[in-house]
Amino acid sequence: MKNTSQLAKTIYIGPNQRPWAMPRLYQRFWGHYELDEKSGLYFAKEAKAEQIRLVRLNFKRLPQCLQELCRQWRVTFSFAEGATACGNSSTFYADFSRHPEEYISPHIEIGSESLKPEKILAHLGHEVCHLFWRTRSEAERRAYRGFLARSCGPTTVEVTDYVQSHFEDYLDSLKQFRQNKVHPNFHDGNFLRWTEESFCDTVASRLTGTHPDRCENCTVDLDERLAKIQESLQLAL
Repeated sequence: MKNTSQLAKTIYIGPNQRPWAMPRLYQRFWGHYELDEKSGLYFAKEAKAEQIRLVRLNFKRLPQCLQELCRQWRVTFSFAEGATACGNSSTFYADFSRHPEEYISPHIEIGSESLKPEKILAHLGHEVCHLFWRTRSEAERRAYRGFLARSCGPTTVEVTDYVQSHFEDYLDSLKQFRQNKVHPNFHDGNFLRWTEESFCDTVASRLTGTHPDRCENCTVDLDERLAKIQESLQLAL
């Protein structure tokens, strides 16, 4: 971890630093962020001490490589009462199509549901895994997507209800695609969303032992997935 004495105590992020937040819905992610020296993370100035403490405590339980990745990309954090701007318990935001790299500007918003003691580690781990996934090479992601497509079928039940909903969307669009009823881009979008969300909750499941949102009738071989994650994405858990 970089010596926090070398880091700015406060940073300002506005439209020039975070252009993806131009839509009014996302302008809440502009503003001042203050350094938490115990974690090396930046939190919204209005964040409460208890919110920061909960994130810091569970952030330190993540694999060291994920912690370092967050600090490297200077991920900022904010909190929402209820759901996030996108209507989720927690959400990862960034625009990896931006150049130069500093305009990607990753941000994690954590809703009050995710701050529950039994959920915070899984939900925080999930959102951080989005950053890990997006920063892998396309070849690495393609290798893992291929494994998921080969190993999952109509009878598969995913690791969590959230991922299962994305998996069912993918299966439905796959069927329609084969019947020439949907545009390939629509089907591809469902496939990409499912595989990314599946990766994130698969890792979160290992971090927590038993994911708080786990599907009761999950059929996934978690050990097989984790071995493939290590092989394809070089993430050992």
